Amino acid sequence: MSEILKVDLDSGDISKTYRLGKKEEGKCRPLLVRFNSDEKKGTMMSNLNRMKGQQNEKFKGVSISHDLTVRQRELVRAVRNKALEDLEKEEGSGNFRIIVVGQTTNPRAVKVPLNLPTASS
Repeated sequence: MSEILKVDLDSGDISKTYRLGKKEEGKCRPLLVRFNSDEKKGTMMSNLNRMKGQQNEKFKGVSISHDLTVRQRELVRAVRNKALEDLEKEEGSGNFRIIVVGQTTNPRAVKVPLNLPTASS
């Protein structure tokens, strides 16, 4: 993970790890990781976009997300749905997508262009 997400983790950076759900044959269970430092978690979460372009088969099907309570998930969903409704009313809305930032504290929707210009264009 340090190679892809550019986060140097030591054994002291993680306070607890455990598997969620019941053990079943042939089923992968989520792994919950509790960090000692919000800074390390924040750095890792902000670098998640680096995993998308990886060709490494080792990380295929791997996803990382915040561990949210039911109430937090409902709030994030409501913020996203409201933003999507507002976006559909706008002209040229097909050129944007909605992401929700601040999921664990104060979620807010951000409109992001689908085709961001690159440095070479």
